Amino acid sequence: MNDGAYRALADDHRRRVLTALLNEASTVVSAHLSATDEREHDARIKLYHHHLPMLADGSYVEWDPASGTIERGPAFDQIRPLVEFHESVTADRVKSSQAESQANTD
Repeated sequence: MNDGAYRALADDHRRRVLTALLNEASTVVSAHLSATDEREHDARIKLYHHHLPMLADGSYVEWDPASGTIERGPAFDQIRPLVEFHESVTADRVKSSQAESQANTD
């Protein structure tokens, strides 16, 4: 595993894109812009001009700026184990947090 893989996972926007591609061969940019983004326009600009080019430079994704389509790139399988690990840790944290919240309400 190279440092580029860790840099690719260092940002939440990039992690969301990569996580979406675990189970789907492709996704679209608009799926990664949520109402929780304070400034959707700014988030879209960051995706188009920073995050997606970084992922594409590492060959983790291929994307079409005109259509907003994002697909797994030739190196996606190299980063897949890290993305899966991150996803499992995140899921475990959510479960733990929910169990703790439930225990506090009992």
